[in-house]
Amino acid sequence: MIKTRCPFVLLALIVLAAPLFADSPEIQVGSTVRSPAPRGRDYLAAATDGREFFLVWYDARTPGRSTIMGTRVKRSGEVLDPLGIRITSVPAWMSAPTVVWDGAAYVVVWTEGTYYGDHQAKSEVWISRVDREGRVLAAPRRITESRTYAATTSGVYAASNGSVTVIAHRDGFHSNAVAIAVLDREGNLIRREALATASLDFHPTISVAATPTRFVVTWGTGESQLFAIALSSDGRAIGIPAEIGAGEAPVIATDGTSFTIVWQRWMPEADKVMLMSRRVEGELAQLGDVQTLASGKRIYSASLLWHGDRYEIIAGYQAGPQGEFGLLSIELRDGQKRDWLRRGEPVFPFDYPHPIAVTNGSDVLVAYGTGEGYSAEIVARMYRGSSLDPAMQQLLTWSGNAHSRPEITASASGYFAAWIENLTVYATRIDANGNSLDGRGLQIAEEAYGVRVAFDGTNYVVATNESLNITVRYISPATGATVARVHIPAQLRLSFSLAVSPEAAYVAWDAFDNRVRVTRVSPASETADLPLLVSPAEMPSEQPAIAWNGSMLLVAWNETELAPDGLPSLDTLHIRGARVSSGLSLLDPAPMIVATPRVARSLPPGPSIASNGEDWLVVSELDEQQIVARRVLRSGIVEGTSASRIGDGVAPAVTWDGTRYAVAYKAGPDGLVPEHPVLLGAVSATGALLPMRRTPVAAEVVSPPSIAGTASGDVAIIYTKVSFLPEHLGLERSYFRVMDFDQRRRAVRR
Repeated sequence: MIKTRCPFVLLALIVLAAPLFADSPEIQVGSTVRSPAPRGRDYLAAATDGREFFLVWYDARTPGRSTIMGTRVKRSGEVLDPLGIRITSVPAWMSAPTVVWDGAAYVVVWTEGTYYGDHQAKSEVWISRVDREGRVLAAPRRITESRTYAATTSGVYAASNGSVTVIAHRDGFHSNAVAIAVLDREGNLIRREALATASLDFHPTISVAATPTRFVVTWGTGESQLFAIALSSDGRAIGIPAEIGAGEAPVIATDGTSFTIVWQRWMPEADKVMLMSRRVEGELAQLGDVQTLASGKRIYSASLLWHGDRYEIIAGYQAGPQGEFGLLSIELRDGQKRDWLRRGEPVFPFDYPHPIAVTNGSDVLVAYGTGEGYSAEIVARMYRGSSLDPAMQQLLTWSGNAHSRPEITASASGYFAAWIENLTVYATRIDANGNSLDGRGLQIAEEAYGVRVAFDGTNYVVATNESLNITVRYISPATGATVARVHIPAQLRLSFSLAVSPEAAYVAWDAFDNRVRVTRVSPASETADLPLLVSPAEMPSEQPAIAWNGSMLLVAWNETELAPDGLPSLDTLHIRGARVSSGLSLLDPAPMIVATPRVARSLPPGPSIASNGEDWLVVSELDEQQIVARRVLRSGIVEGTSASRIGDGVAPAVTWDGTRYAVAYKAGPDGLVPEHPVLLGAVSATGALLPMRRTPVAAEVVSPPSIAGTASGDVAIIYTKVSFLPEHLGLERSYFRVMDFDQRRRAVRR
């Protein structure tokens, strides 16, 4: 246990039983504008009802959750659901979805469960149905029993003949069997059946196609063998699986009578991929010859369509030296092939392209991923009839503007909040009534990875880290205009912190040499002072925090060990601190120890510091996700013999509210998950005993909170939560609340 035998003693935490701040409204920051959806998305699937199109994909827009989104596209190219349809969202692993039109609605299929790497992993196949109007008809429904590896994979693994829908999946419970689930037109499960026991690939591609009288299911094994089996019109197996050829990733389509299977075969000796095809009859009694359609160094995925009087294969291929890819389109008519190249500008894939294509019998819709990492999006092209040029090309994955890592400060006239949207920093002034004065926000900086804000008595001060360096901007509270900007060549490695006095701003950061530095900037100067080295050369240091007490600064940081590669490890030895004068003189060459984890903790967060104008309070998260606090006197004495425990949680932030210190943190020993709330605790300025309360601020908070004391003695807290408003549908948005410990009065009115 962490000792508390010191003058700085904290009473037990009490959760107030009253309603959660009905008298202190939670206010959303900034207005919403349509933007490309945040974070990555992948694994497209598409279907048609014979007229319009419906696309679904795996989406990562909601933190900590796997989401399936969809949108409808008209034949004209008009996107009917520009912000998307949220089909399901789960806090678990989720597979690539597929979708099929069953004659009455679109059936969306996916797997959810735990990761394959977990020996206790369970996965189940789920469905949801969406009608032509884009309405999700019912809650998602599980169609497999709870068992190991009952998993769908990539591919078009569902098909419907208008009466029943067949969903093919891997069933690890039965020795990696290929199994099917058969649904009626209402989405009700009719029957489950194992089709074959095989040594499937770990992530096999299974594909299904249907005529009015037959289904055919095809799949690949771990030995690169391809098999197929025929089913009756009600989804019952006919005969035994037939071997189709050698290769992987099969896809299948039908002309209404016979079926064609297309697959890929990797030729390692030639370092290329061959695209193969074979025609099969309804019960697989007759097999056509294997045909080579194309070969190349990079061919990605394939869609197979029956397009009026011919088959068309659409795949991605590398079209440029920088990874650009184009569409490889091949026509199969009467068993003869010819190139049928759909044109369009090559695009840069975020990993490797997964183009998918679907036809309503006349038009062809092609969609693919573009961009990379955080900005991976989905683009669609519409081709009219046999035209080789797209009639339209547009982004499908729009959303409201998502917020992350918000920060807040307060002034006599109101508040100032900043946040990040896809590496762009925005900020807004907020009046005393909680109204954002700058719409969606002032654009502060592009390509920025962090932001800190403060108020120096005259201007709002914003520090952003941009391309390893730091820029400090001064923003007028009256107009929102930038009145000064100072660039700091910092060689920033991990993190930075900001403190202000009436005369200057001070920035602390950790650099690539594992040292903590501090510099001073002024709105009257175009350059920063030469930085001061605060941490000793022999002490690897990171994640600093800094605070001004009216005459000097306290800088605190994590002391770490060096890993074999010379970089700091993920283990914290101590929370260290040193005082710095206003003129950048180091007052504590031998830094003090503020706190010490009992056991080295991986991925340690940095400390947070606030001052009451005399001393400082350093708050940090130690091992086992415990929030502790310790007072540092202006004389440099660390009070007591150990830090005092505030509660269990992560990522604390501290401020002075004019009477006491207020500490906000994400609560709970597993406080990183969205379901845990932000709590607010009070800590005495002198260490005298206080009736201390732990007060809920908001539930289901995603981000660590930021906190600021106000001129009126209140506390402003900002955080991000997932919003399910129609314009957000699972996005992070910033909210803030103004709290008063004593009266819990309404400090912000709307």
